[in-house]
Amino acid sequence: MNTGLSLLLFSMLFIAQAQTARAEAVAMITDLQGQATLSNDLSSMPAEILNSLYPGNKLSLEKNTKLAMAYYSTGREYAFTGPATIELGDEEPDLLNGKAASSRELKLIKEIGLDFDDGYLNQAAIVMRGLVIKKRQIKLLSPVNSKLLHNQTDFHWQSFADNMQYRFTLMDGEGRNLFETLIVGNKFKLPDSVKLPPGMLYRWMLEARLDTDEAYVSSAGFELVSDSVQQEVNGLRPAKEASFSELLIYARFMQQQGFAVESGKYWEMLSKQRPDSAELQKLSK
Repeated sequence: MNTGLSLLLFSMLFIAQAQTARAEAVAMITDLQGQATLSNDLSSMPAEILNSLYPGNKLSLEKNTKLAMAYYSTGREYAFTGPATIELGDEEPDLLNGKAASSRELKLIKEIGLDFDDGYLNQAAIVMRGLVIKKRQIKLLSPVNSKLLHNQTDFHWQSFADNMQYRFTLMDGEGRNLFETLIVGNKFKLPDSVKLPPGMLYRWMLEARLDTDEAYVSSAGFELVSDSVQQEVNGLRPAKEASFSELLIYARFMQQQGFAVESGKYWEMLSKQRPDSAELQKLSK
């Protein structure tokens, strides 16, 4: 059986397990250096950072592998060094063989929780009357589907032609134009003279008009958070000396809460520290 099909079947088996009464996720892998295998009663697969862990799952760590997991209900992190075999309990792991884990409380888990829905505002194509709109859109990179902190009003997109001139338009939640300018390049920072009130929804639009009267147009929404939310985020942000697990928990929470720009900075940082993690490499892009 090929690798792709094996992983697909394994994922289906784990989904089936998650639908049973006792199979709500109780923990998450917050760090992994080395090789480990995650298994249930039906199948097994390589473990990965950010894997959800269910009661009855087993983790087999190879020699010198380091793995950390955080329990949602207790906010405790357990760090193991292989070789070791661990079975997931409802509130703590059970070491079947190997060296005992070190354990500590991660206050951030209790403060924020880890089970939130994803999704926010959608990027959309806009059809402008009188123009021929190509199917190909300008790919907006940031901010897209994001809440922004007060110092993050930078805009980035993917250029599809050298020296292409773009019309940048910023609108409020009612569609009223707040600012408009022409730009060459693939990024733009609002000038200091443009003051955006916090706690409001905004939308930015980018248009590239060609000599043939064809236009590429895309837009995306974002929210500039209120002062109170800004203060809450400042209080949650990990200190410089924070551990890898603490940085990862913060990044995951911020992403799930719609702070794609803020979480993106941390995913990039984490992916550089764990270059072998396919999941972190994907999240950092």
